[in-house]
Amino acid sequence: MSREEVKDRILYGYYLEQLYATATGRIDRLFSVLTLIFGSAIELKADPFFFGVMIVIISAVQSTYQFGKQSARAAKQSFEYLRLFTNEV
Repeated sequence: MSREEVKDRILYGYYLEQLYATATGRIDRLFSVLTLIFGSAIELKADPFFFGVMIVIISAVQSTYQFGKQSARAAKQSFEYLRLFTNEV
């Protein structure tokens, strides 16, 4: 494997981790906003059973997949790739 191929793989890893960090961060924020909206809907005399179930489902998905932690790990890993690429050049 040549030096240019190694640099390309490092840069590819950096961009892939940045993409993953952005996607999981947005999913985490979306679920947080949906939880807030569904919680507010219960106070506005909407169907409490439906919105309560939706809050439970979203909370279960958030605690199971932990998108916020995954986003932080991916951002840290992308920083490590960038640092490796900078040292390589």
